[in-house]
Amino acid sequence: MIDLPVGLASWAPQLAVLPSDLALALAPWVGRLALAVGPLAATQSQHSGEPDGYSGLSRRGSYERLVTAEWGIADLFPDEFLRRAAAGEHLFLDLARREPHGAMRSIAIVSAGPAQLGAPRLAHIAALIVLARRAASAGASFAWGVLEDRERRLHEALDEPSIQQLIGARTAVAADFEAFKAWMEAIGREPNLDFWFIGAEDDAANAAQVGASRLVVRDVLEPNTRALDIEIDRRGREARARLELPPPDQCIRLLRDPFGRGGGGTTKVAAATGSAVDVRFAPGARRLIVRLADGSFETWPVPSSPRDKLGNPRYWTPPRMRTVVALGIGRRSVLAATANRDDTTAVELHHSNNHRVLVMLPNGVATALRDCLANGKDTPVGTCALIRLREHAPTDLILEILGRLLVVPGFSIWPTRGTVFTALPFNGAREDRARLALATAFFHTSFVWAEKHETGQIHVIEASSRGNQRVAIVGARQDPEIQFGFSLPQSEGWGVVAVAWDAEHRRVAAPKLRGTTLKSVVPVVGVCLRDGIPGLLTRPHPYRLAWVIGERRELLPTAAAPIVAVAVCPSRPNVAWVTEAGEVVVYSMQHHAVLFRRTPGASR
Repeated sequence: MIDLPVGLASWAPQLAVLPSDLALALAPWVGRLALAVGPLAATQSQHSGEPDGYSGLSRRGSYERLVTAEWGIADLFPDEFLRRAAAGEHLFLDLARREPHGAMRSIAIVSAGPAQLGAPRLAHIAALIVLARRAASAGASFAWGVLEDRERRLHEALDEPSIQQLIGARTAVAADFEAFKAWMEAIGREPNLDFWFIGAEDDAANAAQVGASRLVVRDVLEPNTRALDIEIDRRGREARARLELPPPDQCIRLLRDPFGRGGGGTTKVAAATGSAVDVRFAPGARRLIVRLADGSFETWPVPSSPRDKLGNPRYWTPPRMRTVVALGIGRRSVLAATANRDDTTAVELHHSNNHRVLVMLPNGVATALRDCLANGKDTPVGTCALIRLREHAPTDLILEILGRLLVVPGFSIWPTRGTVFTALPFNGAREDRARLALATAFFHTSFVWAEKHETGQIHVIEASSRGNQRVAIVGARQDPEIQFGFSLPQSEGWGVVAVAWDAEHRRVAAPKLRGTTLKSVVPVVGVCLRDGIPGLLTRPHPYRLAWVIGERRELLPTAAAPIVAVAVCPSRPNVAWVTEAGEVVVYSMQHHAVLFRRTPGASR
């Protein structure tokens, strides 16, 4: 049973259908809505049934049912008997009656139209909980349906499957008066029917025409206000309330996956050819880039919740005799830069079917790239991203090649075949020496990088349309390992960065967070900021990852084979890993569930 405040303890059986944390988030709402709606009067039955004994005492009744003690007062104190009769203080036996079973019925119709998408759906859940308990207290049956449902189906219970159906009921077309008429024909006009409409203000007039009580839900469109306005019109009696929304992460869970169970027993699995060897989140975090053992790449849309459908992948294979040096996404397709070992003065951009777009490199970057390719070792794959760094200007192409930051101003995603661009060192660096980034994190309209200062400290710099600004300074030793991570609740820009001080310590910095040092005796593969508390993603076992946040330790689902690569998304609370068997898994810290699993299997 849920541990609720004393004033709401009676709601525990009804709220138990939701997970405990989500039930506690909605508990203040149900109490206020219950007061505004009021009880379902049991007197509607008119006491027309046959007498069935006595049910108690009453101040009114026939003197044939006056209690014996009152007759005793009449014998001993006649004046007092008359006074009590005049004051209405006599006690009578109250008759109990057999009422027809199911004589009272309560039905609620919920709108799933465009005006009720998003936060209003939370009020729908709370209102149905209130109406269901109200009906049960009055001995009435309760059922609910969706206004736009053409089959006019009524749900007799408010349980996990029905709440899932309520959340999944969405339509882009608002209902008209015919929908209300059709519902009334399906329900029938019963004398003791308690009929409710829950939805938008535009539909309230139609609901009034069919005699329904109305519970109108409105989004509050005020700056810095997260709330819903509720207006209840019950047969002429009006009430209003403003409900403050729960924290954003709880709202998202309620709307997308309130019953997420974590490990992924119902996770949809995508089967594709080839084993994965590496994974990364594309800039913008909406797609996942998977590198396969044969050197080709796949890009998958990242589901927004465990209930989201799996999208279709896109495939790209690098041209022969060329090496991938930067990788990203341009309009859902791979955007890659490749180099030729024999000529590193330019890289070739690949997007969709366009394979002959050249970008000339500065001399210093071309020389470093030539030396790296000459070593014959695996070349580090950097990032390329399209970001609007200047207001009212085209997007810029940002290239990270061997840690060097370059920019192609005003880059078009669909250049004419054979176009030649010139990459400039980012931030006005000298032609022969581009900014050297030790780590980067890319977002929709900005990116951050970490570079080593002359003092030996690590400076974190954010580039956006407002210009470049230093956002953090972190102490470090020689050649530190640097990791960017996400914050939860999500922030507008960068979340958090961890810099290795030694094998067991990480120095962590984030906006509005004093620099702190965390210790871990097991390998660290990521970092995050949860409710203002920094945490480390560790690998305590070859098959498992674990978040250590403050005093808490949260284990992620066990992998089917040893984990060989891990990626932490810097802008969303997602983690991806690749196993030795070539499987890819994406786990959501927000939903505590697996969002995506790719296994080597079926052909393309």
